[in-house]
Amino acid sequence: MVTHLSRLKSDHRPLKLSLLSEFIDLVKIWNKEVYGHIFTRKQLLTRKLEHIEFERDRTNSEFLKQIEMDMREELENVLHHKEILWRQKTRCDWRDFPSIAFPCLKDEDLNFLNRPVSNEEIKVVLFYMAPLKALGSDGFHALFYQSQWDHVGTSVCTWVKEVFKGKNIDSDLNNSLIVLIPQTQSPMQFSQFWPTSLCSVIYKLVMKIIANRVKVVFPRILAPDQVGFVVGRNIIDNIIIA
Repeated sequence: MVTHLSRLKSDHRPLKLSLLSEFIDLVKIWNKEVYGHIFTRKQLLTRKLEHIEFERDRTNSEFLKQIEMDMREELENVLHHKEILWRQKTRCDWRDFPSIAFPCLKDEDLNFLNRPVSNEEIKVVLFYMAPLKALGSDGFHALFYQSQWDHVGTSVCTWVKEVFKGKNIDSDLNNSLIVLIPQTQSPMQFSQFWPTSLCSVIYKLVMKIIANRVKVVFPRILAPDQVGFVVGRNIIDNIIIA
């Protein structure tokens, strides 16, 4: 509510802005009945997207593709509103930091990461895999692809190249088997098992190509004190420095 206060020494009348409790109640009703609870909207949109993605894997419909794009745009808008909500709740003064030099990749590194994958690169990565590691959901060892490369190599290379151009990995190949490995001779509790994921060879092939490229540029963007999951570094190094 806006109230005009009495003039004092100036020829202007000050304005007093008051936030009424009734207005807050109205806003809450609007949020629930018109806009929709932001967290509920996010959950609903996420579930709908999962359902549409499942249907698209089965039908590859252009109509579903357009619906998916529209829903993703709506979800982005909801997430933006959620970010604003948390910003207001925390009363945090969020700022940009243009003066801070964050590590970034050079053009040659980006070109290296984005370069087209070659048949030779695919073959080298495949033949570097252990031939008889545990089977994934497709039931094939790496040995099958290695021993039958003359017959399946062209198809494998074509498929991998299409994935790197943006093709979705089929759900059958993207599935992983979760296996529990006992850590003791007679395990009695869940904590005595070690869970591990068994992926298909063709899926691991794509991931290993990406990993091999990324680990080349990692040393140029990671801080010297970042030791976890970096080849040649150990967490004990920071303990020694401290």
